[in-house]
Amino acid sequence: MFKKTLFFFGLLTLFFLVGCERDPLPSKNFFIRTPQERYAQVAKLKYWQTLGVISIQQTGEKPVIAEFYWNVMNQSYRIRLTSVLGLFRIEICRAFGSIKLWKNSTLVYTAKTPEGLLQKTMGWTIPISQLQAWIKGIPAPQKKGLYYVKYDQFGHLIGLKQDGWSVQYSAYKKTEQGIDFPQIITMTRPGLAVKLVIKEWTLLNDYLPMWEAT
Repeated sequence: MFKKTLFFFGLLTLFFLVGCERDPLPSKNFFIRTPQERYAQVAKLKYWQTLGVISIQQTGEKPVIAEFYWNVMNQSYRIRLTSVLGLFRIEICRAFGSIKLWKNSTLVYTAKTPEGLLQKTMGWTIPISQLQAWIKGIPAPQKKGLYYVKYDQFGHLIGLKQDGWSVQYSAYKKTEQGIDFPQIITMTRPGLAVKLVIKEWTLLNDYLPMWEAT
């Protein structure tokens, strides 16, 4: 319990310290790559998990701050959001084409889109469908319409406008596998701001079962 509390406070400290950052933090540990090379490197990753802290801020409302855990297995995923104050625990699972949401270990809804489930259950939402790509530092797949991108000198995506969202990347971190992943992401649209501070990235080589919420 003590370690978990330290983890929360450590992430929250980082979260607030970087609250005003807009440009990527400089580093000499990054190699220069083209945006196309970086896209090809991460777009093919289908098995991964990450954890950190998320803040959801609606205009005129108090921010919601939670620990997040995200496990992806190809087309399936499991997302867990746990309020740092212990107010709620949300789990969203996508498997076999359906999406289910649990709130405090109770199955609440089943639907086709995670965004609609969150909006109906919590009164706020996050762009989970697009974030599966954005969290890796690449634009989401798009069949039509335009999106706008901005890259730094290392080929990292640092600015993106897509599907009505403005996305800013304030920091990247190199993993043990030599892949640069985003560490701080801020997503905004009128009336809503979502920020992720990512503590840990793990690339998965073997299948790990995603158990339903208990």
